[in-house]
Amino acid sequence: VYSYDRSLSQTGLGLVRSLMMEYPNDDNTANDKEAWMFGDYMLVSPVVEEGQTSKSIYLPAGNWIDYKTGRQYTGGQTINYAVNSTTWDDVPIFIKSGAIIPTQDYEDYVGEKKITDVYIDAFPGTEASTFDYYDDDGNTYNYEKGSYFDQKMKLQRACDSEAVQFNISSKKGSYKSDLKNYIVKMHVKANGDVTVGRHKLTKYASYDELKKASGEGYATGIDIYGSVTYVKVSAGHAKHINIPCNPVQLTAYADVKGGTYTSPQKVSLTASDPNAAIYYTTDGTEPTASSIKYTEPITIDSSKTLKFIVRDSKGNESDVYTEKYITYIKVHYKNPSGWGEPNI
Repeated sequence: VYSYDRSLSQTGLGLVRSLMMEYPNDDNTANDKEAWMFGDYMLVSPVVEEGQTSKSIYLPAGNWIDYKTGRQYTGGQTINYAVNSTTWDDVPIFIKSGAIIPTQDYEDYVGEKKITDVYIDAFPGTEASTFDYYDDDGNTYNYEKGSYFDQKMKLQRACDSEAVQFNISSKKGSYKSDLKNYIVKMHVKANGDVTVGRHKLTKYASYDELKKASGEGYATGIDIYGSVTYVKVSAGHAKHINIPCNPVQLTAYADVKGGTYTSPQKVSLTASDPNAAIYYTTDGTEPTASSIKYTEPITIDSSKTLKFIVRDSKGNESDVYTEKYITYIKVHYKNPSGWGEPNI
């Protein structure tokens, strides 16, 4: 947010922008008051009607990812988005392909603790994208005299699409920031050594081990968006990160997420590639191309672990996705005082 405020002071372009400002040639955005851009890469569409259970949202051209679920959408269409009118925990937020989104550890108030790590979610797109990370003391006008910290970041796929590159420029400004590390969360599956310049990074067994490490390195894992490669590098210096990866990134989505339910659930599975096949199991075993092929919604009527993968015609395969469902039935009984519900 502070980086965008810096941009506002220099260009007049603020953090919150109408869709028409970002997509002036798209007639569908001209009078769209239901959504707006939060920075360069996030589309937000707040739910403002009491009791609303769904909302029509227009997504402009490009590829978009549901921030909460990881589901992918192709832009240029209006979607009907289900919302929970009871918990309000699913405000519609969509990530634009190519996004570079820095975050930091939670604070109860600004300045509560030193920020030594900045986490950068990176979602490679078909075109290069950039972000300008900026900081200063936040209290004085010393930034006008050069006391600031500024590093430019660029995300792009290699020409052959078989690698992703994340470049960080040398810092500008004389401000001595508390920042020590960038932890880049690259949303691709690495299939080889991750390098910075010509140096191969140490691979750690897990994300937690990587965070604890004193030096640079990387780890791999999976989150709601699919495969992720975590890369830790020191801040303030020029870094040229290269991550070899498959040119095809397959993901899948379950439209009823795992959880606890009091009735059977019908779960639909959707792949990022509509021509790819989905294979699944419900007994907790790892799915393969020999497992059950998904053709219609799956009825979950008891406690089960659903695991599924996506495989295309060229043999490219996704990571395994797992959703755990707990299903129970409320049993009511009758006593002399009338019907009741057991406290089980």
